[in-house]
Amino acid sequence: MADISLTTATVFRIVESLRQFSAVAGEDLAAGDIVRIVAADAGAGCVVKADASAAGTADAKGIVLKKASSGMAVTVLCEGIVDGYDLTGQGYGVLLYLSDTAGAFGDAAGTTSVKIGYVMPVPNSIPGQAFDKMVYVNFTL
Repeated sequence: MADISLTTATVFRIVESLRQFSAVAGEDLAAGDIVRIVAADAGAGCVVKADASAAGTADAKGIVLKKASSGMAVTVLCEGIVDGYDLTGQGYGVLLYLSDTAGAFGDAAGTTSVKIGYVMPVPNSIPGQAFDKMVYVNFTL
C-alpha cells in the first residue's frame, strides 16, 4: 500500500462540500488529515488522527480542512470533493482506503479495511485535455 500525499504542504482545496461538522482538535492536525472522534477517557469528544492499524483507531469520520493546533476548532469534511493530492499513479475510479499511517489514506486497505472514497475524474477546463483527478470522500456511518 502506498500512502497518498498532498502535492505540497500548502495545496489543498475543497471543491464541493456536501456534509461537514465542526469539532475541537485533540492533537495538532494538518489539512488533509483523516480523523476519528475520541469516544471516552482523556480527550473525549475531540477529533484525532485515525489509522487502520487497529479497529479502535479506524473509525474515521472525515478529513480536516485546515491546519489546527490541539484545542482549536476545526472543520471536518464527511462527504465532498477535494483537490491537491498526488494522484498521478492512480486510475480513475480507484478506491481509496484509510492507511495504517495516522491521518493518511492510500490505494490499498490497511490492517483494518476502511474505504474513504475514490479517485474522481473531473473535466479539464481546456478542451481536448485529459480529465483532472480529485478525491471524492464519503465517510458513512
